[in-house]
Amino acid sequence: MSDDDRLRAIEQKLDDHGATLKGIQAAINKVAVQHEQIAQLQRETTNLWSKINEVCGPNGLLTRTAHYQASCPRAQIRWLWWVVVPQGLTTLAIGLAVLQSAGG
Repeated sequence: MSDDDRLRAIEQKLDDHGATLKGIQAAINKVAVQHEQIAQLQRETTNLWSKINEVCGPNGLLTRTAHYQASCPRAQIRWLWWVVVPQGLTTLAIGLAVLQSAGG
């Protein structure tokens, strides 16, 4: 084998290695893009979980609403129905009696 043949063989191997390196570079670029996409999805997922915790967490909106509703003064509302409604009906009856006596 002559020196020219060896030189061509070496050049061919270098070209093959160059093509292989270009393929590796393209694969690394794809991996970098996918890594950034995964990182973005992880950030979005973290943001969604924080929003869910704001609503459903231990001190979230639903918990605070449930505590607020649980502290509703049911006994006082019940008293209101037992006192105010009969007074209203009594006032209405008195008003009707006054209208009947004035009209007749």
